[in-house]
This record gives sequence, structure tokens and C-alpha cells, in this order.
Amino acid sequence: MLIAKHTVKTKATAQQVWNIWQDVPHWKTWDEQLELSQIDGPFQAGTTGYTKFKNTPLLKTLLTEVIPNQLVVQETYLPLTKIVSYQSMIQKEDRTEITFQVEARGLLSFFYARMLRRSVRNKLPLEMEKMLKRAKAQEVS
Repeated sequence: MLIAKHTVKTKATAQQVWNIWQDVPHWKTWDEQLELSQIDGPFQAGTTGYTKFKNTPLLKTLLTEVIPNQLVVQETYLPLTKIVSYQSMIQKEDRTEITFQVEARGLLSFFYARMLRRSVRNKLPLEMEKMLKRAKAQEVS
């Protein structure tokens, strides 16, 4: 069940954005609700980790798909439901098009989607703008 989806276009390169995505411990610098994010290995499919949002317990996560400079799919586990986050990007001429999508799957997906929808929809554009600001501030090699 779809919770939220947002797309932006930027002059930041796919590599600049990728550098921000794979810097998991610093996700909290562009996601104000996030207190902690860590993974227990390399930034690749199959790696597990944890996230902690404000006013939530520590949540187990799994990177289920990672394609450098294109896609990251992460699952976060809640009771009887998982939240699936997609971060994708496509390089189009001199712009990078980035989409974040968040879905709930499982027995309680309707409950969690309803509970999270407004908050996620409101904060997603702001998070993406902060993330892009960090990406564009990087040195271009």
C-alpha cells in the first residue's frame, strides 16, 4: 500500500547523490526525524542494519536491492508489516531525476499506511531538498 511518492530533478550528478545515499550513518543530517541509521556491512543487497526515528524503538532494516547510481530498496520491519522504501534515480541529459517511494506491506499495512501517510508526505520533499543540498555541495571529481 502506497504511503508516499515524490520526485525531484536536480543538477547534482548521480554519483553525488549516490555518495549521500551510501553514507548511512549521516542520513540523519537530511532526515530530521531520524536519530540513528547504521548498517552492519557494505552498502549492498543483503546487508542488515538498524534505524531509529524520534519516538520509536530501534527498528531492524535490510537492504534488499542496491544498484550503484540507480536504486536502493530498503525494508524496515514493524509488527506484522514491513515498510519498503525505494530511492531511485535516472540521469537525463544534464539533470538527475530522483524518486523516493514508501510503501507498507503486510497484515497491518493499512493501519501503518494510515498512521504514517500525512507525516511522510509532508516531510519527504523537505528531506529530499536537504539531501540534494548536501549532494551538490560535494567536490566534483
